[in-house]
Amino acid sequence: MEPTLLQGLYCGPAPDPAALWNRWNMDPLLLLALGMLALSVRRSPTGLGGVGVLAVAFVSPLCALSAALFSARVLHHLALVAVAAPLLGHALMRARLAGGVSLPVAFLLQALALWVWHLPAAYDAAMGHMGLYWVMQGTLLGPAVLFWMRVLDPAQSTGRAGIGLVATYVQMALLGALLTFAPVPLYAIHAVAPLQFGLTPLADQQLGGLIMWVPACLPYLVGGADRAAWVGAAGCAGMTAVMLGLLPHLKVLHILFLAVWIAGLTALPVLLAEQDRAMRGPFLGRLRQVTHRGFIWCVTPAAVLTVATGTSLIFLRAVFSPWMFAKLVCVAALVGLHVWIGHAIAAPSKGPQSAARWVPGLPLLLLCLVVAAVLALVLGKPDLDRLPFPIWLRQPLGFSLPFDSPNP
Repeated sequence: MEPTLLQGLYCGPAPDPAALWNRWNMDPLLLLALGMLALSVRRSPTGLGGVGVLAVAFVSPLCALSAALFSARVLHHLALVAVAAPLLGHALMRARLAGGVSLPVAFLLQALALWVWHLPAAYDAAMGHMGLYWVMQGTLLGPAVLFWMRVLDPAQSTGRAGIGLVATYVQMALLGALLTFAPVPLYAIHAVAPLQFGLTPLADQQLGGLIMWVPACLPYLVGGADRAAWVGAAGCAGMTAVMLGLLPHLKVLHILFLAVWIAGLTALPVLLAEQDRAMRGPFLGRLRQVTHRGFIWCVTPAAVLTVATGTSLIFLRAVFSPWMFAKLVCVAALVGLHVWIGHAIAAPSKGPQSAARWVPGLPLLLLCLVVAAVLALVLGKPDLDRLPFPIWLRQPLGFSLPFDSPNP
């Protein structure tokens, strides 16, 4: 199936790794479109930066690499929706080109585009047909620009903008988690080409899912901090009221999601050990199904929502203290443990030789240590000011948030 699909790829067929840096895309229509866009935003440095990101995505060898690797295609899409879109949105914001599109509508449009175009049938069709390819690019970039125009608009409620950013990352991270732990390769277009780069199609898909799941949060965190920094003092009282109303609900949700996440990380190693002991038979099949579905549909969404609600609380309460950064290190350890367990769940069975390989004692011990450290940091809030933390870690962009935050 792949050779037929490759004929319609924009940027040509998958490149040979040795010739990758020679695969620059000099499509005259593309260069003309980028030039016209640069002229339209020539007075805005952020707009020109957005055009530069589009040039990297479509002109540089990244375009050819994304024809071969799903992980490169994920980077390509993130460059559009999370880097170029906010830069262009900031430049076009004053032109009021968003019309009557509200923030919730813009969020729904970009989320719908992201999920629809990552359905296997839609993705393969778009990658194999030039017209559909540009429909995909336009429907990914356009709603994302509208979304960022609404988020960055000073007239937009800071609370609503923050919720929109968190919701956008959560749905993207959930899609990334599903791709990371899918048991089989989903995209026929990438069934062969990854092998030339030393990756199996499944490993390439898992790498793309991880990129969408974890590093993708950074532009949304930066966008939230940047908006908080330059939105100014207007509407401070309203923002404080919004925060005071949201905080109790966010705290309850954060604790609930964290409890589900930790409970799942406790149960999954035990279930994996039971799989090793079961070895074969119908019980083993049911046990594997329960373990896989529990991880995908319960534990992973709980992890994503824990990180999202925790990040919201950090910015809403302006908790930029050393003990909080120590807690974030513990959260990173939980994420690492989560990925380790997920890898064990997704790995194919290797027969009787693997029966005693998974021992639940080590992951459970690590989990207990991390949870104990989190509880000590959250409940004790130890004084870690003597540690050499730079000032930019204590305050976003080097200065305080421009609104009053309720004390922790």
